Amino acid sequence: MIPILNTHSAPFQRYGLFVIVLCLIGCGGGSGDEATDSTVVAITQPETNTPDTTTPETDTPETDDNDDTETQPIPTSIDDLVVAATNGLTPSFVLRVDVTSAPERGYFSLCNAYQQTSSQAYQVDYQSCLLRAPLNQGALYRELQVANHHQQLIAVIWRYDGSAPTYQTWQYDDNTSRQSLNMNLQ
Repeated sequence: MIPILNTHSAPFQRYGLFVIVLCLIGCGGGSGDEATDSTVVAITQPETNTPDTTTPETDTPETDDNDDTETQPIPTSIDDLVVAATNGLTPSFVLRVDVTSAPERGYFSLCNAYQQTSSQAYQVDYQSCLLRAPLNQGALYRELQVANHHQQLIAVIWRYDGSAPTYQTWQYDDNTSRQSLNMNLQ
């Protein structure tokens, strides 16, 4: 007599699931018969004529043997890149923003996308602002993390009285470890 398996028992269900997973793993990954539709490509070397090896006369400027500048090869891979020893490879820096203004109310914006339209006027993309804040009794002090690719920013102060905004551009200073933007409007 053949014993009847209880297909509703937990061990049988686990075993069945295990077998199904093994079948799926064993059958997966690959495109089947790799021997069909394979194409052999024959590569032939074209016949070349030997070019003339004489060099034409050219006027080349004389180079100074005492020239200290070396021409660096163009990097073609990550292994060719050279990083200065002073570069800490940090992705951001701290920018200290210090605004002192007359005791009037105002609003401060620090943005990275802008264009100069005239000597004192700018077109600012306010969607690119890194900091937006009201002036508290005409002053604002903040420290913020700024990504290294933001090397030039513009600060704009809007006054609530409707007068023209005040613009000040800021540029990253390689010669200092403390980056700061100071605006004194008094």
